[in-house]
Amino acid sequence: RYISDTWLEYTHEIVPDDFRLPHCALLAIRALPTDKLNGSAPKVTCSARRMTAMLPDGQGGAVSRDIGNMAWAALELITNTRWGAGEPVESIDVPSFAEAAEWCELKSLKGSMYWDTQCTLETALGYLGQFGRFIVDRVGTKMVCISDRPVALPDAAFLVTSADILQGTLGLEYPNSDDLADGCEITWFDPERGKQVAFAPGDFFNAVVDRPPTVAQITLYPCNSDEAAQRAGEYINRCNRYLSRRVDLTLLWRALGPHIRRGSVIQVAADRLMATQSGVVLSATETTVRLSRPVQLEPGTAYEVRLAHVDVAGDVEGVEKVEVRPLASVAESTQTDTLTLAAPWEQVPSPGCSAAVGEVQRVTRWYRVRSLSRSSDMRVTLKALEYDEAVYADEGVEPQTEGAATLPAVVGLVATIIDANEDLVSKKLISLAWRGTALEWRVFVRRLGADADEWVYLDKTPYPSFLARNIEVGHMYRFAVTHTGSVADGLTVDVDYQLNTPSGAIRPVTVIENGVEVPLYAL
Repeated sequence: RYISDTWLEYTHEIVPDDFRLPHCALLAIRALPTDKLNGSAPKVTCSARRMTAMLPDGQGGAVSRDIGNMAWAALELITNTRWGAGEPVESIDVPSFAEAAEWCELKSLKGSMYWDTQCTLETALGYLGQFGRFIVDRVGTKMVCISDRPVALPDAAFLVTSADILQGTLGLEYPNSDDLADGCEITWFDPERGKQVAFAPGDFFNAVVDRPPTVAQITLYPCNSDEAAQRAGEYINRCNRYLSRRVDLTLLWRALGPHIRRGSVIQVAADRLMATQSGVVLSATETTVRLSRPVQLEPGTAYEVRLAHVDVAGDVEGVEKVEVRPLASVAESTQTDTLTLAAPWEQVPSPGCSAAVGEVQRVTRWYRVRSLSRSSDMRVTLKALEYDEAVYADEGVEPQTEGAATLPAVVGLVATIIDANEDLVSKKLISLAWRGTALEWRVFVRRLGADADEWVYLDKTPYPSFLARNIEVGHMYRFAVTHTGSVADGLTVDVDYQLNTPSGAIRPVTVIENGVEVPLYAL
């Protein structure tokens, strides 16, 4: 009869002869010579399960890892000398695999897979990465694992402006609604029952009445549980819902930082996309900057300049330092190539830096690089998909940033009093700006002096800038910006708001006396 599972109760003998090949085992079966064995040997199929593997720890040693974790399974596939690629440890960025493994552990992205067909390393890693939400790419001489996970969102990161993009190479694409799936059908493989199918409908499944819903069919070979398949389907549905903008652009090599690769998140300040005004720095002082093209400034609008240094490395952003500074307000419509800052530079820019000018909190948009190709004429072409952390908010787990424990949350907090025109009323607002690494910040304020108030919570913002409104004139204030609910975890700045002129617009009150409009004076 056919036997599907057999357990070996004991091992009779191990023969370590020279003819035994490495990593191979000899299985001998003892059975009665009945007619079942007459004329041929029985067909035996064995399934071997391996739960751990000794993998490099990045410090010259090895440690046992759970290869049910997709990132560790990928590292085993790369380093194994018999059935893997046999890559030397020196050519592998082990910390990047550890970060991806941490994300797989957090999201319970565990599974198993049998390799019974010869395939390329790229194909094999693609199977694991599709389920583990990562890609493995060769960056220079290193094999790097880039996890599709939330990233730190500082205001200063790799910046692309229209001054960097070659003319005629910027393209923006929005897919048709028919191209985005309304639901996902996930094929996965149960260890006992074999091939299974899970269906995950989107939030608006069957909402479009003039066409049948579109269902994406995806096979996740390492997935071996229905729960993991459902989570994968929900994640894909969120990607279809929140990620729609796709941008293509070509840069010169000098404009591309060496730390940028597939999976990196960049910010794009293209004039056509964000209604910004970009240029190259010709000269600068501590409080001014002169650009290669004039900029149009309107009264009553709060502007900021975002600039990427070419010769200064930043603490948070890795390679180039990016500064964001508010601009001094103008009293009338002005076109100028020399910008006056409301707060001085931390580092005076050198000629050749690229900069973008736009309204506060409306200068850049975030994108994740999907592909990167270089050509022999010193050009680099990027294809990127917009970045939105909402796609990672599954399983009720708060998204985690990469290395947030070692990066400052608030740096360089400055405050500036600016003029603004809102709802036809001239106002004076307090503009706060800072740098740092956090998903969002909270802003607090308190009044200083003998009648000092307690800390008052104003609002939270995902941007490294904030406009404080409705602040009473005539007092000293202390503002605090923090990435937590505690003021002690952030930075503070004091503002002298004892202005000689009142805040707002002054409108005279009149009455009609004997048919004549005269001012009304209160005694």
